[in-house]
Amino acid sequence: MQKDIIMPRFNSKTLISELEKEVNSIISQFDTKFSEIDAEILNLKPAKNKWSALECIEHLNMVGRYYLPQIEKEMDKYVKKSSSINTAFKSGLVGNYMYTAMKPHSDGSIHTKVKTFSSVNPSTKYASSDLDAQKVLDNFIEQKRQLLELLEKSRGIDLNKVKITSLVGPILRLKVGDVFRFFVAHEQRHLIQAENAIENAMSAKYA
Repeated sequence: MQKDIIMPRFNSKTLISELEKEVNSIISQFDTKFSEIDAEILNLKPAKNKWSALECIEHLNMVGRYYLPQIEKEMDKYVKKSSSINTAFKSGLVGNYMYTAMKPHSDGSIHTKVKTFSSVNPSTKYASSDLDAQKVLDNFIEQKRQLLELLEKSRGIDLNKVKITSLVGPILRLKVGDVFRFFVAHEQRHLIQAENAIENAMSAKYA
C-alpha cells in the first residue's frame, strides 16, 4: 500500500518571520552586489541564449507584477469574509514541489531546471536596449518593500485558506503560504543567476 505523502507543517508566525528575514537579506545582498554595477555590465549576456543580469532582475519584477497585486487583493477579500486564523500552516503538494524546485542549495548551486513562461520572459518581451537599468533596479527594491508589507499583513490571515492563481492559470490555485515560500526562493535563485552573469560579463570585458 502506498504511504501518504507527508507535507511540511509550520507555525505560521515563525514562517512569516523567517521569510521576512530572507527578504531583508535579499535587499542587503542586492544593495551590495547590484546597485553600483555599471549598466553596461548589467546588460551583457554571458552567452547568446542566456539572460543578462538585468534580464534576470526584470524577470523577477515581471513575476512580482503578477503575484503581488493578486496576493494583496485575495488577502483583503479574506479579511472581509473571516477573522479566524489558523496558527499552523500545512504546505500543499504542488506548492511545496514548486518551492523545492526553486530553492537554491545551501552552497548556492542550482540543480533543478525550470521552464520560464513566455509571459514573464524578458528576452521575448523586450529588446535589451529597451530595459532602463535604473528603473529595473528601483522597481526590484520597491517590490521587496511591498512584499515585506504583505508578509506583515499576512500575520492576520489563515495562510491555508487564501488561494492564489499561479502563472499556469486558473487550473492551479496555491495556498498563499506556499506562494510566499516559492516567491522568496525564486528571488534567491535568480539573484544567483544574475551574480553569475555579472561575473562572466566582467571577465569577458576585462580579459
